[in-house]
Amino acid sequence: MTKRLYIDIESRSQVDLKKNTLPQWASVKLRENEYEEALITLARDIKARQARRTVELIPQYLLTINWADSGPGFSWPVAYHVTWVPIYNEYVVTQSADSPDAFWYCDFAIGHFPKTDDFVTTAANEIKGDREWQRDQFCQDRWAYLFGSGLVDEAASIRIREEVWDDEPA
Repeated sequence: MTKRLYIDIESRSQVDLKKNTLPQWASVKLRENEYEEALITLARDIKARQARRTVELIPQYLLTINWADSGPGFSWPVAYHVTWVPIYNEYVVTQSADSPDAFWYCDFAIGHFPKTDDFVTTAANEIKGDREWQRDQFCQDRWAYLFGSGLVDEAASIRIREEVWDDEPA
């Protein structure tokens, strides 16, 4: 099994377990008359659990950023998680957006690394690498603000942002 396939499989298993806590874009079309139903559109399908596993892979929450506001109330949240995958002795870092608009998928793995005692710092470096890649490939501006912090605290999150976009004022 190639590393790429492994990352994809593990990314899906992480999403399967945490899907109810991931960012979700939605729109609501209200009824125009008494004969219509309100229409709710979700970017992320809500499905039943895909598989039962002998060993559960438990994603750990790192942080959630809002990489931009495209208008009042229109944010672009991205949540990051890290999961220990014992059979490979590796951690996998995943990114989850509220819609597939940017990359055609809501959820995918951005990196992996071998077992380490300081997995939070290593996972933060994977996030930094992802943001550098998006800056270089797509001229991505610095993210707007932090929605929430987990294992990567607010100070470390801001440090990542400053290191990636060191030429811009906060």
